[in-house]
Amino acid sequence: MTKYVEVILPLALDRPFTYISHELDTDLVGYRVIVPFGRNKFYTGIVVGVSEEIPTYPVKAIEEVLDNQSIVSRAQIKLWNWIALYYLCGIGEVMRAALPSALLFESETIVNLIDEDFRNRKLTDDQYLLCELLEQQPQKLSFVRKHVEIKGLNKSLNDLIESEILERFEQIDNKGYQKFTPWLILEDTAKAEEILKQTKAPAQRDMVIQFFSEAKGANEIAWLPFAKKYSISTPIRNSLIKKGVYRLDSRVLDRISGKEDEEMVFELSESQQKAVSEINQGFQASKPVLLHGLTGSGKTMLYMSFIDKVLNEGKQVLFLLPEIALTTSLWKRLNKRFSKQVIAYSSSLSTVEKAEFWNKVRENSHEAKVIVGARSALLLPFNNLGLIIVDEEHDPSYKQHDPAPRYQARDLAVYLAHKEKCPIILGSATPSLESLYNAGFGENKQSKYHYVYLGERFGESKLPEIQVLDKALLRKKKLMRSWISQPVIDQALKVLSEKKQVLFFQNRRGFSSLLECLDCGHIPGCKNCDVSLTFHRLDQSLRCHYCGYSESVANNCTKCHSPSLDKHGLGTQQVEELVKELFPSYQVGRMDRDTQKGKLGHQKLLEKFENQELQILVGTQMISKGLDFKNIGLVVVVNADQLLHRADYRAHERAFQQLTQVSGRAGRTSETSKVLIQTFDPNHRVFRSLQ
Repeated sequence: MTKYVEVILPLALDRPFTYISHELDTDLVGYRVIVPFGRNKFYTGIVVGVSEEIPTYPVKAIEEVLDNQSIVSRAQIKLWNWIALYYLCGIGEVMRAALPSALLFESETIVNLIDEDFRNRKLTDDQYLLCELLEQQPQKLSFVRKHVEIKGLNKSLNDLIESEILERFEQIDNKGYQKFTPWLILEDTAKAEEILKQTKAPAQRDMVIQFFSEAKGANEIAWLPFAKKYSISTPIRNSLIKKGVYRLDSRVLDRISGKEDEEMVFELSESQQKAVSEINQGFQASKPVLLHGLTGSGKTMLYMSFIDKVLNEGKQVLFLLPEIALTTSLWKRLNKRFSKQVIAYSSSLSTVEKAEFWNKVRENSHEAKVIVGARSALLLPFNNLGLIIVDEEHDPSYKQHDPAPRYQARDLAVYLAHKEKCPIILGSATPSLESLYNAGFGENKQSKYHYVYLGERFGESKLPEIQVLDKALLRKKKLMRSWISQPVIDQALKVLSEKKQVLFFQNRRGFSSLLECLDCGHIPGCKNCDVSLTFHRLDQSLRCHYCGYSESVANNCTKCHSPSLDKHGLGTQQVEELVKELFPSYQVGRMDRDTQKGKLGHQKLLEKFENQELQILVGTQMISKGLDFKNIGLVVVVNADQLLHRADYRAHERAFQQLTQVSGRAGRTSETSKVLIQTFDPNHRVFRSLQ
C-alpha cells in the first residue's frame, strides 16, 4: 500500500506538500527528509503528517530520510502552525527560523563539461569561454555566474546543454554539522616506560613525561591543546605512534559545554522574600507574573531562587534577554550559581555550534538546563520546560522585524508558557504599557497578569541623585564645550579623582546623524530604506543602520557638486572623541554595534570596564540595561532631546524607559552617585516623572 506524507519546506510557502513515502512501517512525523521541489531542486523538509486523501495528481517520492528518529515534536509543529497563522507568514519561514541552517541541506546546481572535443564544434566566443572554464572540473552555477561576464549567460548555457556539450545536475552537500578532533591514547604502558629509560631521543622522552603529567592518571588526552601547551611537533608524535606507544582516535568535538565555576548564593532580603511569596501566588493562579522591580532591586537574585527550584525538579529554564551583548554577562552570573548547567544561545554562535546547542536542548542534556538567549532562543526544541523568564520585558528589541516570522518574543513567550503549562515571569524596572494594562492598570478590570512590585534596592545601594541641566541656559552663560557642559566636566573630574567610573550615554552610533549640502540641502539617503545615512568617521563611510547599506563619503555633493558639506547630529564616535579630548588622563572605551569585533568583542570590553582598566565608557542603549557595576559614580545623558523627539508615537514612553534604565546603572553601592541629563526642555514631564 502506498503511503502519502505531508512535508513542509524551508520556503515562504503557506502549506505543506504531499510526497510518497517508501517507509511504510515508520511514523515519519518530525523526521527530516530530502525531497525534490520544482523542476530540479532538492530541499530538506520536515514531515508534519500523513495525507488523509489520495492525491488526484502525480506525486513525487521522498529521495532520502535523514534521521533515524523524530527530531521535531508534534508540539513544536503545532507551535510553528500557530506562529505562521498569528504572524501572517508561511509555515516554511517559521521552520527556517526554528531549525539551525546546519540541519537544512539544499541542492546546488552543478554544470559539467561532457564533450571534451568542444573545440571542433561551431561555438560562439561566449560558449567557448564557458567550456574552457569547465574544462578542468565541474563548477557550481553560482560560481559560473560570479566569474564569467557574459550578457546572455542563461541562453548560452541552455544552448550548450541542448547540444549535449554541457550537462546540469543537482548536488546536495550533506557533510553534517559535527566537528571531529584528534585524541592521543596510551596504547602500551610498558613501551612508554622503555622510552623514559632511553637517552637517544630526548624529545620523545619529554613528550611521554608531559603526557603522564597532563593526563593525571588517565590513558587519553585531547591532542591539539596538549601539543600547543608543550610545543610538541607532529613528527615526534608520529614516531611514538609507529613504536606502538600511542594511537590516535577521532572524536566529536563538544564546542558548547557548561563551565565550572564557584557557587554564588545570596540571602534574599525581606522585600525580596515577600515578592517570592507574591510570585508563587501568581503561579498558583496559572497567570503570567509581571515583576515590576526598581533598578538594582535584585530581580536577578529572585530569578535565581526560582531557577534553583526548577532545576531540582529536573526541568529546563529559558531566560530571555533583549540584547546579545547582555547574554554573556548574565551567563557568567548564572554560571557562578548553577555551575556547568548554563549555556548562552545567540546569533554570535556559528551555524554548527547552533546545531549542537539545538541538539543538547532537544535531548534535555544536563549542560543545557538553563538556556540564556535572545528572542530566537524561543524556537529551540524544549521537551521539559519548567520556567520562562523574560527580563527587560518592555524592550523593543524583542520584536523581530526581518526576516519572517515577525514575532514579538515577549508575547510568544506568554503563549509558549500557556501551551507548555509552565510558569512565566516578565521582569522590568519600566514595564511596557500593554503589560501594565494586562496586569489590571488603566481601564482594564480583568487582569490577565499577576502584578508584583519590588520597590526597594537590594542591600545598602541607594538610588542616584538625578539632575536635569538646561542646555539653553548653559549656552547663554557660555558653559558648553561643544556637546558637553562645564557642570558635567567638573562633576566627571570629581568622580574620576575619587577612583570612580563614568558612563556617557548617547543612543545613536556613528559620528554624525546625517550629512547635508549647505548649498542645495541634499542629504544622502539609503537606496533601500529611504532614510538618511549616518556618517562614520573611522572609515569615512555613510551607513544605513536598518539594512546595512554603505557608501564612501564624497568630497562634493552628489547632487549639485558643491564642496560645502556639513555634518549634523551626534553619535557615539563623536562623543568618544570629545571625551578623550576633555579627559586625556583617563582610559575611554566605546560600546555599540560598531565596536563588536568577533563573538567576544563586547564581553572583553565589559571585562575591562569591570576590572577598572577603563575609567570612562561611552555607549548606546547597550550600556543602559542589565549591567551590574559597583564602581559607577556618574551617568551622563549627553543629548536627551534626541530620545524625546523621535518620529514615534511611543517616543515619550521609550525615553522614560531608557533614561530610567541608564540611571539605574549608578548608585549600586552605599555611596551617593549622580545622573546628569542635558536637555533644552528641562521642565518636560518625562524628566519630572524620572526625578
